[in-house]
Amino acid sequence: MRGLAAAHPDRTVLVVAHNSLLRMALCALLGIPVGRYRHVFPRLDNAAVSEIQVAGERTALRSLNVPTGDLSEGGAGTRDGGAARGGESAP
Repeated sequence: MRGLAAAHPDRTVLVVAHNSLLRMALCALLGIPVGRYRHVFPRLDNAAVSEIQVAGERTALRSLNVPTGDLSEGGAGTRDGGAARGGESAP
């Protein structure tokens, strides 16, 4: 990920990967022993967003495991812009 940051300075880069790989990468970037990833980051939810800021050898964890919303019927990701909530049907 440091290579991606260096290749795209002052840009936002989206990285999508499996949960365990992301947890190990976070540990490596933050100077945490990778073998402790299960203890330090016990879970990352599917489709959740974690944001890091990389500047040279420094890494800041800006957010961790932020939900993106329920993409099922009635959730924030519905075609009606999220108007249907809590299992209610859109008119």
